Amino acid sequence: MLALLLNDPRRGTGDLWIHDLARGTANRLTSTACAEFGPVWSPDGRQIAYSADPEGPPNLFVVGVDGGEPRVLVPHNGQVHYPTGWTPDGGRILFARTGRA
Repeated sequence: MLALLLNDPRRGTGDLWIHDLARGTANRLTSTACAEFGPVWSPDGRQIAYSADPEGPPNLFVVGVDGGEPRVLVPHNGQVHYPTGWTPDGGRILFARTGRA
């Protein structure tokens, strides 16, 4: 399985997709007007953390690979957040943060 960003030149944003390389299928994971990027799989393969910019600088979100509503992990505070990994038990997401944009 591969999670990746596919850009839509008509909208000027990208959505996250999951490609099943063994089956040759692809499913759109997100579908919003903002850009989503930087997908990072959870250790159990059931969730993906990513960044998105619906309210300004990129923020952290997580969504189940079976779809559903993404949930925001960090309240929007003007800082830029990017996921970098998960703890081995999947209990925490590691991320990078920069100062105010």
